[in-house]
Order: sequence, then structure tokens, then C-alpha cells
Amino acid sequence: MKEARPAHRPPSVSLRGLSQALVFALAALAIAFFAIIQWRGAASPAATTANPSDTAESTVTLTRVSSPALGTLRIKGTTTAASGRSTIAATVDGFELPLLEVGADADGVFVVEVAGVDGGARTVCIGPPGRIPVDQCTRVFVTDVSEETPAVVEAHITEAISVVRERFDFDRHVPNWAIEITGPNSGLGGYTAADESTIYISANPGRTLDDYVTTVLHELGHAVDHEYMTPATRQLFGELRGHRTDLPWDSGGTLVFGDDRWRFGSEDFAEVFVAWTLGDTYQTQTDMVAPQPTEADQHALCEMLALDGVTC
Repeated sequence: MKEARPAHRPPSVSLRGLSQALVFALAALAIAFFAIIQWRGAASPAATTANPSDTAESTVTLTRVSSPALGTLRIKGTTTAASGRSTIAATVDGFELPLLEVGADADGVFVVEVAGVDGGARTVCIGPPGRIPVDQCTRVFVTDVSEETPAVVEAHITEAISVVRERFDFDRHVPNWAIEITGPNSGLGGYTAADESTIYISANPGRTLDDYVTTVLHELGHAVDHEYMTPATRQLFGELRGHRTDLPWDSGGTLVFGDDRWRFGSEDFAEVFVAWTLGDTYQTQTDMVAPQPTEADQHALCEMLALDGVTC
């Protein structure tokens, strides 16, 4: 007879222990679920009570840049950020400056100064941090700490005007026009305001007497163009010089910087006027759109103007 063996039984499980484990697991899941809900709520913009204007992207508009002191920029602009302290980005000739902290008034207007800028003509751009629009740029002449004083520069310009007067009697030929000396913050050697009948010469340090003479003559060329040239003679001059026919005669009063400004017929006319006044040894700056003017070109310009008392 075989020995009787006890029947096999599965391990006994306590119903009470199982219930307790299930309760603890459910509780842990519930805690984790509510933690996730709270985290997502805190991260969600809808869960905050911030003013919508605080989260909107601000804009920065450039009003004016000047150089009030040696090696210093003064930037004036407006921002749509809330009044008080905020930051703007700025570049000088494409190089990023450290973010500038500005204090805007209730109208969003701010003024900030930047020291330690190298002297010379500079392109300054501003905008919100990380985004500087291409239309928020301007040119400014920064006075170098080693340059002449404003009084010395003005004396050089005054001397240049006297030299020009000996070569071209502008008091006779453009009697209603004035020549004024302006500050070094225009970023240009000079410019002509036809609506004011005024030529402005920038007091930019570091220029020679010859530099100022050619600048005064160039701007006088614009004044003479305004007073004496007609649509017919401008077309004739353009044909003579080989100007592009798809471009207007001038920029329409808008200041254009860099080499782009030399592409207009009015600029080539002013340069040929300089050459005609000084002689054919003057190297014109419009050689990318027209050749160096010949004696025939200069003679033709003289005849087009038909200035009283001037023999061509």
C-alpha cells in the first residue's frame, strides 16, 4: 500500500493584506495625479493672472542718435513695454552691445547713453532683445577722444568755404542759399535741404581742408542743380553720362547712406560739378555708375547751366 501524501495546496493569500496593498497603491496614484494637475496648472498661461500686456511682445522705435561727448552715443527712442525699467538690444556697425537697461516714461520715451564707442561714422540699430529690425537703424558720427575740438573743426570748415568762394561765386549764382555748419552727429559730410535753401556741412573731426572743400562744392552742386537744371537738361546729362534709365534723378529728399546713394543721377551731377570747379584731376565718387568725367563732359555741364558771367 502506497503511503498517503497530503494534497497540494496553493500558497494561502490573506484577503486582508491584499486589500491594504490595493488601498496604498490607489492612494499613491491619486497623489501623483493631483501633483501633475497642479504642475500643469502652474505652467499654463491661462492659470496666471498676469496682465495680457505684460506678455505681449514689445516693440522699440528709434527716434534719434547723437554724440554729445567724445566717444559717447546718446540713443533716444520709444518702447511699448510698460513704463519703468526695461532692456533693449543695440548694435554698432553690426556688433552687439551688452543689453542696455533703460527707464521709459509714461509715454514710453527713453534716453540712454553708451560710452567707449570708437570715433568715426557709425551705424546704430536698436530693438527688443534678440530681435533688431532693419528699419530701426541710423548713422551717427562719433567724435573720437583724440580728435580736434569743435572750435578747431568749425575753423577748418570756415576756411574751406572761403576757398570755395574763390573758385565759384555762389553768392552771385545761388544768392538765396545759405551754408550752415551743423554738429558731427549726422553721419554725413554734408547735405542739402532744398526746401530750406540751405546747405549743411557736418563738423566731423579728422577731415582735411581738401575734404571740406570738396564736400562744400558737392553740396553746392546740388543747390545749382535745384536752381538751374530742368527735366530736359537732366535727361540730356543722364544720356551724356550713361545713367540708368530705371532710376529717378534723386532720392526724393530721403537720406541714403553708403554706396547706394551714388547711383542717382543727381549725385553724379554734383560730382561732375566738383570736377568742373576744381579741374579734371578730381576723382569722382560715382565711378560705379559713370566714368570719370572728361573735359567734354564738364564743358557740356557748363553750357547746360548757362551761368551769368561764366565762360564755358
